[in-house]
Amino acid sequence: MFVLAFSRLIRAIIHLKSKCNFKRSPVLALACIGNLLAYVCVADVAVELSVLDPNDGVMESGSKLMALPLGLHPLESSIDSSSGVLVGVHGYSSRGYEWVYPLQTIDDDETTTMFFRWDFSDCPHTSATVLIESLKELLEKQEGVDKITIVGHSLGGVLVTTMVSQWKFKLRADLHVVAAPLGGDNARLNECGAILPKKIPSTIRLFQWRTQHKLDGAYKDLRVDPQVVSLDGSLAITLPETYRERRLGHNWSVSYVADRIANTREEN
Repeated sequence: MFVLAFSRLIRAIIHLKSKCNFKRSPVLALACIGNLLAYVCVADVAVELSVLDPNDGVMESGSKLMALPLGLHPLESSIDSSSGVLVGVHGYSSRGYEWVYPLQTIDDDETTTMFFRWDFSDCPHTSATVLIESLKELLEKQEGVDKITIVGHSLGGVLVTTMVSQWKFKLRADLHVVAAPLGGDNARLNECGAILPKKIPSTIRLFQWRTQHKLDGAYKDLRVDPQVVSLDGSLAITLPETYRERRLGHNWSVSYVADRIANTREEN
């Protein structure tokens, strides 16, 4: 174990200078370092998906996810033989609890489940570049992967959508953006420039899962629903009013989508 970890550390140091450009973006560089450290420690997973508690301990479990350093983190120890990769991308000021049930629900024996921590104070497409590079490194080592599933919630959904323009993989990918403020008058995102994709590659299926405007606590006071935007080639789905006899609001929406993804997989 020590030899493996030491070997990973040496490789990470060798690649550090070329992959983490401090001059271009300090935030991007820090996220890059976090990802390299996560790669070094991939044999010793910091947070195990199987021990996260979706019930009474869900808030504590969510805190563990958000305490991870910036970067892409495996939530399972054995990843080399998986044919699929699942990545959860949190939103603005997330507390992590909304991800516990969804990640456990979508995960299966053929899937490597991961969590991407990013700096939501920066423009989403900047961290999207980090995630793309992280996936590239993962796929170089995990050659049996034939499908990627990425779920982004809220501002994390914006990040996932901006990945489309930077996509460099030929394998199949399902990108699910949930309750994401892709449209509307968002001054903060407008400062980032035109970051949404103009074309979706044929290997990507992009799903826009939209909560009902007046039921979503994050958007109900806005005059215009920020989730509504036209992306040619994507599929927009409006969520129902309730889920498990509760109002289907902003954070609860990820669990609903997770059930839909898992159920669709079982039907196929």
